[in-house]
Amino acid sequence: MNTSYGSTDVGRNNSSFYLDILYPPRITNLNAFVKVLEGVHFSFTCEAEPGNSKETSYFWTSQQLPGINIFGQYLIIQNISRADDGIYTCFARNVMQPSGCMEINGSDVKNITIDVQYKASIITFTAMNTTTTTTVHHGDEVRFACEVDSDPPADIRILSTNGSILKNINDNYLLSYTKNSSCLEDIGQFTCISANKHNRGQPDKRNVSVDVKCSPLYRPNYFQNSTFKTRPGTKIKLHFSVFSNPPPTQFIWTNISNSMQLPNDTTSDRVIINTSDDMSSSLIITSAEPWDSGNYSVRVENEIGSMVETFHIIVDSNPEPDGETYTSPTSDNGTGSVVGGIVGAVSFVVAVAILIAIFFYKKRQCHHDGDRRRDGSALKDDTRYEDLTMAYTRTPTDYSDLDFRCRTGITTMQTKTKESDVYENLKLTPTKSSALT
Repeated sequence: MNTSYGSTDVGRNNSSFYLDILYPPRITNLNAFVKVLEGVHFSFTCEAEPGNSKETSYFWTSQQLPGINIFGQYLIIQNISRADDGIYTCFARNVMQPSGCMEINGSDVKNITIDVQYKASIITFTAMNTTTTTTVHHGDEVRFACEVDSDPPADIRILSTNGSILKNINDNYLLSYTKNSSCLEDIGQFTCISANKHNRGQPDKRNVSVDVKCSPLYRPNYFQNSTFKTRPGTKIKLHFSVFSNPPPTQFIWTNISNSMQLPNDTTSDRVIINTSDDMSSSLIITSAEPWDSGNYSVRVENEIGSMVETFHIIVDSNPEPDGETYTSPTSDNGTGSVVGGIVGAVSFVVAVAILIAIFFYKKRQCHHDGDRRRDGSALKDDTRYEDLTMAYTRTPTDYSDLDFRCRTGITTMQTKTKESDVYENLKLTPTKSSALT
């Protein structure tokens, strides 16, 4: 202030006011990822630093449950389930009333992700796109698929019918496996096993049954001996065993050398056929004779197909000392021992010599029989049987005591028959049973 007289004077006046800054609350413990085991009671607190004003309100919402509104600082879920899995949002709010303005709601928003975990369980286990029994044929392709519901992802295994692991995978929800079906290995139940850390040593299991159809075939590691050499008077057992699904309907034994089919119910004193329920059949000659030498076959059939095996018998009265194994007259403890074991290595020359010896032996027998009958009555025509087979029957009388012995003409002076080999020693039983068919 400049006065008219005197110096300049500065004039002052002091005034003050209170400034209050308003701000919203701040959430401090969210943006979290929480793992929870299914079935427990879950509780979570939304913590926030108060704003200005300090009065703070809370409420929760959920993305997977749009209609849910939980008021309060605490998120509580009783007996939480996998349906409760997802993202939850916490809102913290206050009311700000600035001077000279409309009131404003201050807020902070944060999320929490809840991962509801549970033990692994199998949804489906299929073979060939079906959950029931699957019927395929030997060699067909079969696709297995095991689908699992699990959190966290599970370890999955597919087991074969004998319990071995075909395929496995870790930390996954689906396991697929494809294989060619085997009639010898794949008939039965395949199993899918699934587990994660929450199964606690009790994995979930699911089975699917597979039925593989096949014609007769040999079992694994089965060796069929087909050549047998023995001495006269010993027992010979031709044993034949297979596997098929469905089981065999019949076994047909045939003496190939004599073109004679043997009836399945043969129970003569010398020739026996035994067929058992374990898919095996045996032809037993209780006392081998030189005329039993030759080729034999067995045919096994089921609804799918058939299989034929051929056997060769050599009955040698003068065996070579080396290189051959012969049957024991008293042994009867299995195929190998009954038929004399596996035939050793035989040279071609020795084999030819044996066949020549058998030929001359038969020839001497036939001449001897002719001389004996020449002194007696002539041979009647109805005692000579040619090409005896199941498909042709000479008389309506059953034949028993089948013998594969043959003879030629009565004498060299007689006229030869149409067939040089005929069967002898066929005993006719006086029973009234039906003829062989």
